[in-house]
Amino acid sequence: MLFESEMDAKRHLLAARTGHQLHALLATFVKELASRLSNRFATVTEIYAVKGARNDALSCAGGREILWEFFGTRSRVEEDLRKLERDDEPNRLKVAVVLDREVDEALFDKFMRAFQGSRPSRVQYITAFDLVASSRFERTVQRFQHLVDAFDHQDWPDQLELVELDLAPGLRRWERVESIPFGFAGLRGHRPFQRLQDPVFVVDILNKGSREARIAEAFINVRFRQTKLHGLAEGRLLVPACEVELPLDAGDEGYRRVRLPTPVLVPPGRHTRLRVRLKDAGYAWRGEVEVGFVYGRGRRLVLPALSLLL
Repeated sequence: MLFESEMDAKRHLLAARTGHQLHALLATFVKELASRLSNRFATVTEIYAVKGARNDALSCAGGREILWEFFGTRSRVEEDLRKLERDDEPNRLKVAVVLDREVDEALFDKFMRAFQGSRPSRVQYITAFDLVASSRFERTVQRFQHLVDAFDHQDWPDQLELVELDLAPGLRRWERVESIPFGFAGLRGHRPFQRLQDPVFVVDILNKGSREARIAEAFINVRFRQTKLHGLAEGRLLVPACEVELPLDAGDEGYRRVRLPTPVLVPPGRHTRLRVRLKDAGYAWRGEVEVGFVYGRGRRLVLPALSLLL
């Protein structure tokens, strides 16, 4: 459960450190973040990923890995940074997670001095608030998706990037669930025997490459489903280029793809907005849904996994 305010997050982080549970707390949120990335990174904690050193966590998926080190005490800053520096795996992103200056100013400042003096390749840092605060978590997921995507191809001329993902305006039944990362509930104001509403999302995509990108296909993958029984059922903004309908099929697990009748072309340096409608949402279930697009020569843009509650 993400913390609604940074003050609340600070209180829990300090209490966890006092109770020697800080690493366990951060590991919980690291697992949540990693599971949101494309291919659903699996995370293990307390592992020897670097020879001769015990690491805090390692997330793996499809030949790509993220190595995590948590920085919660001043005395271990240099030692833990050296562990990251010694890692030379080419397909492994190395990430330091440090307590924010608002939580421990002396620790944060010491870490920044050491980090700026080191800066080994492929090392990133985030703060604990980036992981545990609801106001920051979604942006953190998007940042890591971009970093992970960079492993695949460094010099592709067409390079799509997710800029924005949100519910389409005007939906009467759907709303964000702020306590769940990328969570959306579809029963707001719903009454028995009323027709259920399909969710529709607006996706803003930017082509960062030098060549036009051709989006020819979209796909949907219900990665997890849990039955949830409850009651009876029944201006000048960027205009969407098209609406894509994907079969949610009442939450049946599995991968499904739809070919676009007319490919969407995204010029280099330009934005394109798409509307994605998930058809046949169903009822009495909750789960995680992965949506994405196929463009160019089989390249994939995968959106952060959505949590749907019905």
